[in-house]
Amino acid sequence: MNKLSFTDNNGATWVRINKTTANKMWDAGVSVCFVPCNIRPFGAWNLGWVANKKDHEKVGSETDFLKIVNSFIYYNCINTETGKVPAYYIKQEVRV
Repeated sequence: MNKLSFTDNNGATWVRINKTTANKMWDAGVSVCFVPCNIRPFGAWNLGWVANKKDHEKVGSETDFLKIVNSFIYYNCINTETGKVPAYYIKQEVRV
């Protein structure tokens, strides 16, 4: 995994993390950004999908991390150009 960081339009820095850490952060209620691995998050072509467990619970949506990841892969990681697996990012001030 490449150690990358990107800045969103609001000036917050997001750092790439692995799937295990993303799962732990999800369970802790931290917002996680999902993006196909070959796409730059917060860029012109893809903003990424920022979600957290608390928001999913409020609307009665699926909260299981692995099911959400599988759905994201099915709809967004569709070819080798964008990437076949997701990359995960959290805000830099969040301690891993």
